[in-house]
Amino acid sequence: MTTVRSISLVEFMSHERTHLELPNTGIVLVTGENGSGKSALVEGVATAFWGETLRGTLPWRAGMPGDAQVETDELVVTRSITKGGKKSLSWTRPPANAEEWESTTKAQEALERVVGSFDVWRRCSVFSSQDAAHFTLATDGERKRMLEEILGIDRFDAALTRCRADVAVNNGKVGKLEREAATLSAALDAAAQRTKDAAAALALEPEPQPVVDIEARRARAAASYKATRAALADTEALIEQLSSTGSDIAAEIRAAKARMEKLERARCGECGQAIPVELVEEQRKALVELRIRADAGTEMNAAMIADSRERVAELRADADELRTRIAEMDSALSISGEARKRRAHHQAAIGAAQRTWTQARLDAEKVAGNLAAAKVEGANLEAVEKVLGLRGVRAMLLGRSLSGIEDAANAWLDRIAGEGLRLHLKPYTEKKTGGTSEAISLEVEGAGGGYGYRAASAGQRRRIDVALLFALAEVAAAARGVAGGTLWIDECFDGLDDDGLGAVAACLEDVARDRAVIVISHRPELARLLPTVAHYDIADGRVCTLQH
Repeated sequence: MTTVRSISLVEFMSHERTHLELPNTGIVLVTGENGSGKSALVEGVATAFWGETLRGTLPWRAGMPGDAQVETDELVVTRSITKGGKKSLSWTRPPANAEEWESTTKAQEALERVVGSFDVWRRCSVFSSQDAAHFTLATDGERKRMLEEILGIDRFDAALTRCRADVAVNNGKVGKLEREAATLSAALDAAAQRTKDAAAALALEPEPQPVVDIEARRARAAASYKATRAALADTEALIEQLSSTGSDIAAEIRAAKARMEKLERARCGECGQAIPVELVEEQRKALVELRIRADAGTEMNAAMIADSRERVAELRADADELRTRIAEMDSALSISGEARKRRAHHQAAIGAAQRTWTQARLDAEKVAGNLAAAKVEGANLEAVEKVLGLRGVRAMLLGRSLSGIEDAANAWLDRIAGEGLRLHLKPYTEKKTGGTSEAISLEVEGAGGGYGYRAASAGQRRRIDVALLFALAEVAAAARGVAGGTLWIDECFDGLDDDGLGAVAACLEDVARDRAVIVISHRPELARLLPTVAHYDIADGRVCTLQH
């Protein structure tokens, strides 16, 4: 850790302008009334190095430019604020000039590579009455969390939180994949059933007749029907013509008979002259011949008409038969077409169902693979959660640390309080209802009449506090692998009596052989009990050197 050689404060907390030199080793006592600015010294170190304060409040005076400068054996660090509130950080390794950084964040990162982190310094180099009292007066669960923080095991919390978040996300992913797998399984079953149903329907569908044969027969029947209809039309036209011819013969006979009647009157009806007998006879013969020809023509015409009518009847019968055959073939074509459509529909349904089944199978295989991977990931995350959790590595580290803290605290108690006062730390608490809980219990032997720390006297409690404080410091430093630098002790010994202070003073003298120990207190009489190398008294932010 860092050994502080000097602290300079300008418009910082209650200090207008303060400069304090500190030794490399030995005990330095800083006294003053409450609110005088004693603790501002350690807050100045925290602000200069890390831009933070132990109490979490702003150290600067409102509307005033200020500085907090700390010098060590290796570097000089200055944290400043302007009147407008703009903050800056500069640091250098003497005698070199201050280095230039892209930003305050970059400068801070580089500085922490030299001085370490705020948490390590706070846990290993700064002790207050609250630090110890918080541990001894805390609940068992709070004590466990506090020890985890001091040892740096609380870093597991962030990892555990992330791990649990990952577990929750993975569980959601597994649930989603399982639902997808169930959906795809149902889709596979449905597609298989649709394939089966369509195949059964196709099997029940009769094979349609060849359309080409039906169409060829229909074409021939249609051609025959057309020819029959043409023949029928010709025959009906012939009958009409024969009928017309018979009418003409009858009209000619009637005209001949009319002329004969006129001739048989012997005189012309128009001119009155006598009609020659020869003419009458000649017309009679012509009429007889006409009758003979007419009878013959009429008989032949009637026979032809009769034949034609029979032909018409036959042609009509043939046409009706052909029309029926065409209708039957049209029906056959329609039935065949519908059958083909149904078969095509069933075949298309089979194809679609098979494609759906194939795609569902591929999707199911992919989901199954993802689900298996997610379950493996879930198992790994659960294993990590156990390792990071209360029963994992942190439990092992806590158990080992508790043993070390107990041994160290009891060793300090032997020196501070003498034999007979012992501490026992357990990584669990026994419940009144039976069983245990994962919390650190603190048991005191030799004080409190068997009722523990709270029943002990004030002096005993303070001795226990101090012993635990030193033990926690040793374990925290050992856990983090850091060497001792300037040690800050703020109001830790104010509850001790003179005997207790004498015992603590002897312990501090040992500690201060290789490091500076800054003891902050509002009790100036500590100067006669502590083997100090310097004593500073602070009043209203002003430092007065009482001993040096």
